[in-house]
Amino acid sequence: MNLSRRYTSLMEQLQAECQEKQQLQVDLAELEGTLKARILFLEQHKLDADAHLAKLQQQLDDSVPAVRIVLSREYRTTGMEDFIPSSCALGRRSMSAS
Repeated sequence: MNLSRRYTSLMEQLQAECQEKQQLQVDLAELEGTLKARILFLEQHKLDADAHLAKLQQQLDDSVPAVRIVLSREYRTTGMEDFIPSSCALGRRSMSAS
């Protein structure tokens, strides 16, 4: 009789674990579906953002003359000191010294 109770107990435990496993598989499938949908959404958003940035860059390129862009790049690469008149540079030095 002891074996019969043990068998029944193990069968109930097995059944409960099988149900839990099935539920976990369903939950996993739902999570995978949600994750794939989110990834697709983000990829589409990235494509849209890239297209928008390209459009804005084209508008900027069309609105600003190429000469100003070159001067702007030179200004950023060489530093502000090359473009500040010497009288302004001296005034800055005297203000920072005090």
